[in-house]
Amino acid sequence: MTVDSGAVYNVAVSDTVASIAGAGSITLGSNTLTSGGSDASTTFSGVISGTNGNIIKAGTGTLTLSGANTYTGTTTINAGDLTVSGSLHDSTAVTIASGADYNVNASDTVASIEGAGNIVIASSQTLTAGDGNDKTLSGVISGAGNYIKAGSGTQTLTGNNSYTGSTTISAGLLKIIRDDPTSYLAATSGFTGPGNLTIESSGDDFTADIVTGTHVQLAGTALGNLIIGKTGNARQIDLSSDITTTGTQTYNGPVRLVGGDRTVSTTNSNIIFASTVNSDGTQRALTATNGTGDTTFSGAIGGSAPVKSLTITSDQLTLSRESFSFALPNTYNAPPLALTSSRLDTNFSANSCSGAIATTGMRSSISASGPCFSSPAG
Repeated sequence: MTVDSGAVYNVAVSDTVASIAGAGSITLGSNTLTSGGSDASTTFSGVISGTNGNIIKAGTGTLTLSGANTYTGTTTINAGDLTVSGSLHDSTAVTIASGADYNVNASDTVASIEGAGNIVIASSQTLTAGDGNDKTLSGVISGAGNYIKAGSGTQTLTGNNSYTGSTTISAGLLKIIRDDPTSYLAATSGFTGPGNLTIESSGDDFTADIVTGTHVQLAGTALGNLIIGKTGNARQIDLSSDITTTGTQTYNGPVRLVGGDRTVSTTNSNIIFASTVNSDGTQRALTATNGTGDTTFSGAIGGSAPVKSLTITSDQLTLSRESFSFALPNTYNAPPLALTSSRLDTNFSANSCSGAIATTGMRSSISASGPCFSSPAG
């Protein structure tokens, strides 16, 4: 069907046509128009409008929409390509079926993205998607464009994405679930907040090491919460860069300090190291600064490769279960700290702090010295 300039195609009831083309107008009302079954590639440069009206793209051809479309219902790409060089309405939810493509040739905002199909963002263009609903896209986002995750909901990405532009999490949670997410994480030019980022494996463990300076590049506005690894992950996380967030940082997996001394900092939120912390063979210092937040180490510090020094500025420090090995005395700049149920190696001492470290309730095997300890071990 061709709708010429100045003409109007009124979809009074839901309908299926072979194709749509032309420069006229299509009014959907609250109905659904399915087009593309002829497998022809066509361009529609007019405006598709309609409150709660829906578009379904069928067939193997490409439908290009170059107008400023205003229909507010859903956009479903069941087959072939939908190329948007104009715009879709901000409230349209886009679903891409397996084998289908959504080509974003001009910067645009949509309510959400989901499905098993692919999204291609053209160079220098930006796709903004997300509302208060949780969505999953298992297809691949590619291209040289940028992606902005909007809205309070959770957007889960499970595909091996390769887009090289920036990733901005303006609100809500972006959740990346892949056993090996490294190629995607290395492809995007950086993550910007203030929203939250979680990177997890689909299985129990990552199948490749996560290197923060390469795979979690932070730029611009700080992220909110950052979680790397699923609880119990045994694959290594390399801190090769400093990490700053406004919310909680959680490292689920053995952490290695790589390439220099490292600082992790938050704005009055918790920092959690759920496994071991070691240096990379050269003794490295770790600084954790989180104001009124708590810092927790659940595994050995320096057990296999000593940490040069540990500086904590925190409301409470919790050391759990394991042993600790430091190359130099450590400085604790904090209010009173609680060291709970820990065994401290004899080479652990704190000789400078602004608040006492309470050792009450710790096992008798502790050997701890220095003016920061407010009561004897044991």
